[in-house]
Amino acid sequence: MSRLPEPIHINIDPSDFDSFRLYDRHNFFYDNYKEGNILDIGNIGGVFGKGKISKFHLQVKDKIESSSNLYGFDLYPPENPAEYNLQKTGNLEEGLPYEDSFFDTIYLGQVLEHLGNPNIALLEIKRVLKSDGIFIMDIPNPYSLARILKYLFKRKESLGNVTHLIFYTPASLKSLLYNAGFNLVKMNTRLSTKFKLIPFVFIKGLGPHICVTATKVNN
Repeated sequence: MSRLPEPIHINIDPSDFDSFRLYDRHNFFYDNYKEGNILDIGNIGGVFGKGKISKFHLQVKDKIESSSNLYGFDLYPPENPAEYNLQKTGNLEEGLPYEDSFFDTIYLGQVLEHLGNPNIALLEIKRVLKSDGIFIMDIPNPYSLARILKYLFKRKESLGNVTHLIFYTPASLKSLLYNAGFNLVKMNTRLSTKFKLIPFVFIKGLGPHICVTATKVNN
């Protein structure tokens, strides 16, 4: 049985963010995934997709099918199952139907903020990830420039759609990963193209999405 990590004080500063402009969170996946068995969790879109076609999942499949196997896992089955030959249906918070240490890459895109039990989900992801595998995740950034300005001048705040339960700051996300047994490797935020002319030093870490990679701590 894995031991819980020792409590530590988690800090975030500008050095924790990558020093390049990211304008597409999907490019972050392509830049960091490992070939082999790849799991895309929430690939149909969860309660909002309800089985509808996921363009990104199929694009990834077309791009990597010669070198990797792309698996999908979602709350709902796809409307066109022939396109999703390695698809399974279920609730991430109730467990993943895969054997231990099976995946080289696991992608969790815009899912964590919908979960009521993120620790259970992350422990399951850790279980099925290989010891040298890579975990890629992106979530909304509560410290995005647009959200900060909206609250600063209008005192308005929104979690977005009604199924968003928790927004994670960079530090709370790093802490959550650490306590689930992951090492944070890379962090960036997807920037809006509206801010291309603003010097990067002023908007670093202020994009609308936080994108991270992590590796599992092998006890």
